Amino acid sequence: MPTTYQLPALRGLGELAGTKPVILIDSREQVPLKFSRLESRVETLATADYSVVGLSELFAVERKTVADFVSCCVGENRERFERELHRLRGYRFKRLLIVGSELEIQQARYQSRITPKAVFGTLSAFEVRYD
Repeated sequence: MPTTYQLPALRGLGELAGTKPVILIDSREQVPLKFSRLESRVETLATADYSVVGLSELFAVERKTVADFVSCCVGENRERFERELHRLRGYRFKRLLIVGSELEIQQARYQSRITPKAVFGTLSAFEVRYD
């Protein structure tokens, strides 16, 4: 069972000034992002790769490299990824972070036969379907 973290009890909003968020990193994240200015903790998250202590039911970030995202555009991987996106719909703040550049997609610098136009179309469809 994952550890539950609580936000500190506050008497007023002024007390938030000295409080820094703590990033939660999913334990299945193979090459996690490094956070030099914020504390981070590794734990198993139900959905997504990153969240914030005390907000893990509301805040979620799913990270993909360009190659990972392209592989999520077709076949069985697409179905699995769409289930993940569907779960993210319940979060108040959710983001898909694609690590790479638009140019990388435009120049098809990935290992797949899917066209850049199809990748961008899929991204647009996901945005509309899953907010």
